[in-house]
Amino acid sequence: MIAQWDDAEQTMIRVERAGRIYFVPDDPDNIDRQALDGVEIAPYAPPPPPVPVEISDRQFFQALAIVGLISQADALAAVMTGALPPAFEAFVAALPAGEQFGARMALSGATIFRRDHPLTAAFGAASGKSPAEIDELFRLAASLT
Repeated sequence: MIAQWDDAEQTMIRVERAGRIYFVPDDPDNIDRQALDGVEIAPYAPPPPPVPVEISDRQFFQALAIVGLISQADALAAVMTGALPPAFEAFVAALPAGEQFGARMALSGATIFRRDHPLTAAFGAASGKSPAEIDELFRLAASLT
């Protein structure tokens, strides 16, 4: 069983037991709350901010450099000249021949990168990143001002 405060005010407890989730008010007269006596309740953790739909090319390449997927020099070259970093060149080269030109044009000419674009998911997967990790990359990028 996992118990965690569901709000910062600690009025509701989120309980996960046997694959089911339910919510228990922090009311000493509530029988479900009484059943939680002695159970450690984890602190409230606010939900992450929403995943941005799009980020700028500068934010995208800067975030990739921060997490180590490309070098800082490659990030600068991508933003300044549209040169694809080696990781992107390898990704494009692995695509079917008929898709390579379009992918190269899209990646080198983009001024925004969309989270829902098929190349975003494909490059993430090719880089060994899960969808949740790609979401975190977009959140990081959006925070770069």
